[in-house]
Amino acid sequence: VTLAAATNAAPLAADTAGWTNLQPYQLTWCAGLSELKSEKLVAERLDIAGTWLAPNLLVTNLHAELHRGELAARAQLNVVSREATFELTSSFDVHRIGELLTEKARLWLAKYSWAEPPRVRGRGCVILPAWTNRTPDWRGEVWPTLCLAGEFAVTNGAYLGLAADWARSHVTYTNLLWNLPDLEVGRPDGQLRAAHQASDRTKEYHWQLHSTLDLRAVRPLLTTNLQRGFDYVTFTTPPVIDGEVWGRFYAYDRIGCRAQVAVSNLTFKGTPISALTTALAYTNQLLEFFEPRIWRGTQHLRGAGVAVDFVTQRVHLTNAYSTDEPMVVARAIGPKTAKALEPYQFAKAPVVRLSGTVPLRGNAGADLRVQVEGGPFHWWKFNVPQVAGTVLWREQQVTLTNVVAAFYGGTARGWGVFDSGAEPGTDFEFAVTTTDVNLRGLMGDIHSPTNQLEGTLNGALTVTHANSDDWRSWNGYGHFQLREGLIWSIPIFGVLSPALDSIAPGLGSSRVSQGTAGFIITNGVVFSDDFEMRAPTMRLQYQGAVNLSWQVNATVRAEPLRDTWVVGPLVSLALWPVTKMLEFKVTGSLGQPKAELLYIPKLFQVPFHPLRSLRELFFSTPGGTNAPPASPAP
Repeated sequence: VTLAAATNAAPLAADTAGWTNLQPYQLTWCAGLSELKSEKLVAERLDIAGTWLAPNLLVTNLHAELHRGELAARAQLNVVSREATFELTSSFDVHRIGELLTEKARLWLAKYSWAEPPRVRGRGCVILPAWTNRTPDWRGEVWPTLCLAGEFAVTNGAYLGLAADWARSHVTYTNLLWNLPDLEVGRPDGQLRAAHQASDRTKEYHWQLHSTLDLRAVRPLLTTNLQRGFDYVTFTTPPVIDGEVWGRFYAYDRIGCRAQVAVSNLTFKGTPISALTTALAYTNQLLEFFEPRIWRGTQHLRGAGVAVDFVTQRVHLTNAYSTDEPMVVARAIGPKTAKALEPYQFAKAPVVRLSGTVPLRGNAGADLRVQVEGGPFHWWKFNVPQVAGTVLWREQQVTLTNVVAAFYGGTARGWGVFDSGAEPGTDFEFAVTTTDVNLRGLMGDIHSPTNQLEGTLNGALTVTHANSDDWRSWNGYGHFQLREGLIWSIPIFGVLSPALDSIAPGLGSSRVSQGTAGFIITNGVVFSDDFEMRAPTMRLQYQGAVNLSWQVNATVRAEPLRDTWVVGPLVSLALWPVTKMLEFKVTGSLGQPKAELLYIPKLFQVPFHPLRSLRELFFSTPGGTNAPPASPAP
């Protein structure tokens, strides 16, 4: 230590307090310590040197070797202006001097970890409180005057568990505002470049980001609910993200972001996705996607916009468009949606357009419009090459409208309304109209591909009310018309063929030139009193009912030669007794009907035909003959 009288020393005012006692002197000193150990600090070597010449106190050299690194610093204090300036370089582990730091500083440092201490270089200045102030307001008075500028670099470090191979940035702090203009972070899966600002005054922050990191790496930084989202996604290549994030510390409802995202070769819930691009924004718990695009090979989905409102728990779709397979999208949404759409199968991906609102849970708030066009399409037993229609989903009600299908050589049109609010089951109503339908093709899918049916069918069916849990709830009406039909492969008609053929061979398999019927449905029972089939040699008239468990109860009258040209009515009148004999009661099921003669009881059949009864005549087994039975063997 060297002490001497000061020459040309500036006078000190009274408010410099005790510094006035040193004003007359000039002081130079240096000191060194080794193997320093205390409760709060351990250092292998500590050297310090400085000077005093009013009004300046200088630390010309501060050098310490401690905790696997070094600290080198210089500082100056002007006791009149109370401005302190300093510069330093550091490479020691700051975690090891935690006892010298405040509780908040320790908590802040606890977020960071490293294998090797970071390297820090910087300088700064601060205005100290008045020397006469015994209880200074460090945060309100001193902290706002602090200015810093520096840089850091670290290898093999981590922030809240997010590990990095290296990180570096310049840092400034002035007017209570932190600024990291060029933060860079490197990992094996990619890099992050960012600019960051944070205000200690308003607690607001802002990030500008460019990232090629695997998003799974940031999982430790997210809340538990957000982390679950990563369970659904697997990345083959990291996404490219350009965006910004802003908010206020500890005010999670104030978080906002904007970004452009592009990613290729990922899977979502096991579904492979070739590429995805979108712009997005998040504010006030509303996540919006602008012009999202998803490619899966040659199939893709796109939209003008998708918005997820976490307050109302609803998703809003604007002009969404898809050429992807509906089941792929359904499985991505969830198992319930997939199960609901499973019966409706497209051999090729249809074109789907969507707009409206979809609730994240339940039906409340649902208001969605879906237009579908494509094929081939399969539902239940029906197979059609092309179908188009519109689906409207509002709350608990789903409406099908403007449905048009290429239907077995003809056309089918219809609509339907389904209300899932009913308990139990689903209430519904619908109407369908068919034109020029090929009967053989239709029945080949419904009943048997080897049927021998022919004809062209036109018809309409309207169900005014029904419930899916009870066939007895069905009510409605309809009609149909058949042209040039062969119908005898249908059991309810074919059961009469033997009787008709016994009158005239081929009568029970003749072509129907025209068939018509009107019917009503009441409590699940279909009833018709004008069901009529006309052939050149015969007319069949049905009256009766069939319920929706397919049990039939009908009366059939066959009128031979009724439609013969010109003389048909006269012939029919002449054959009236025969016509009455050819009235049948048809019961049983549609698949296995039973026919009984209506006006000829079994007791009176033998006198009319001594060799065999009329029952045997009309219902003889195939291959039978008119020869008398063989005599029994002696």
